[in-house]
Amino acid sequence: FFFQAEDGIRDYKVTGVQTCALPIYVLYLPPRIAHCGTAIDHAMTFSIGFRSPTLAELFDDLATDLWSLPTSAHYRDPPLKGDADPLDIPESVIDDLQTLLHSVVDDRSRLADWFARYMTTPRYPELDTLVPEHRVARYQGTSYVNGFREDEA
Repeated sequence: FFFQAEDGIRDYKVTGVQTCALPIYVLYLPPRIAHCGTAIDHAMTFSIGFRSPTLAELFDDLATDLWSLPTSAHYRDPPLKGDADPLDIPESVIDDLQTLLHSVVDDRSRLADWFARYMTTPRYPELDTLVPEHRVARYQGTSYVNGFREDEA
């Protein structure tokens, strides 16, 4: 979303279509739509973006977060059976693995804490000195600011 402030006009070209944002206009641009805005006169525009991480990005960050745990559960092979083919992965191994992975995502408090920190962490921290971000969220009374619980900041 782009919100055109009261002062000024901005000209937008959105995937080949020209449009003009007058004061107090709100322009919605769907994800992955190319656009270019040019101020016609002195103008202030606010860009409001939404994070939409892929499942792979979520799992990657959650896995990275798990490294910070003081102790972590380990995968253990189940007892081997003498007559089993050594190349076969028994269903019991997949069951144990699934149980282990569920223990991470089923811990609702831990998952919520990680998610709040993840979603409030500035996407481009290297740009924070140029355009400071202040990302805030709250879950069950705990506030999160820029990737930290308020009691940690």
